[in-house]
Amino acid sequence: MLWKLMCGQMAAYGFDRLLYGITRMSECGPFDPDGWMVTGTHDATYLQRLFEDGLLRGARVTDWLLAHSGTFLWSRYDDLPPGDPVVEFRLRELRRAHDIHAGAVVSFPPTSPCTRGVISLTARADLDQRLVDDLWHEMGHEIEAQLQYFHLRYLSLPFGPYRLTKRQRQVLELVARGHTTQDMAERLGLTPATIDKHLRLARETLDVRTTAQAVLKASLYNQI
Repeated sequence: MLWKLMCGQMAAYGFDRLLYGITRMSECGPFDPDGWMVTGTHDATYLQRLFEDGLLRGARVTDWLLAHSGTFLWSRYDDLPPGDPVVEFRLRELRRAHDIHAGAVVSFPPTSPCTRGVISLTARADLDQRLVDDLWHEMGHEIEAQLQYFHLRYLSLPFGPYRLTKRQRQVLELVARGHTTQDMAERLGLTPATIDKHLRLARETLDVRTTAQAVLKASLYNQI
């Protein structure tokens, strides 16, 4: 519901395609799409190409977004340091094929050292970048305030396709606090084997290989 409301608000300004991503797993390092939770209203083919072909990893704007907070208007793109020329060419061709010509990207101030959030606003195909720049000059503060409110609310809600049981959440929370398997067994009145079972099921539910990854992913999706 919150996402749908935000999409409607941005469409009223002329931005009909959004791409929103958050992570708590970046460790302030290189961009890793696997560590991000992403939702968007773009065509599925566009999103598939964007992520599966790794077009964000070498894009110039990605480095800017991870290093800065604030709004980046696409009219400033040529001011950025050079990126991977092959990636930049493929990204331009992909955007052209999907009528993506104008827009803005907002990088939200981090709520913790390694929490990042960004949202890309793509303008309708009939709008050019000059009109987007004029709109931002006139109403940018209003749009940014709405986006910031949405972002903070979204961070506080459980989300994602994963559904942990109460016991699975308990054991992951205890792992996050530094408890051993034996500690957890005594605390919860269970056997170590049962604790291991709940941890294994939590890893399977979250589709990760290690318990550390399960804790990170559950935290990312506000499951713990």
